[in-house]
Amino acid sequence: MTIDERLDRLTQLNESLAQRLETLTHDVHELTHDVRELRAAIEADAQSVRALARIAEVHDRRFTGMEGAPEAWKPIEHLPPPLPKQPAGH
Repeated sequence: MTIDERLDRLTQLNESLAQRLETLTHDVHELTHDVRELRAAIEADAQSVRALARIAEVHDRRFTGMEGAPEAWKPIEHLPPPLPKQPAGH
């Protein structure tokens, strides 16, 4: 293989790697966007779950005082904390 053939081959490989890197960079940006959307959806769901847990606790307190309420009912003692806020630009 001559030097010119080797240079041509290296140029082809370099171009191929550059295209793959561009594709990977694009994919990473898309995935980052998707992760941000999922994080927002999870935060919204977590807020809904916490709200439902508070409602259940209020109802539990009301029912606990009623005649014939099961002894096993206990108030909810711990709610999961909210997800930490992600810094802007990430």
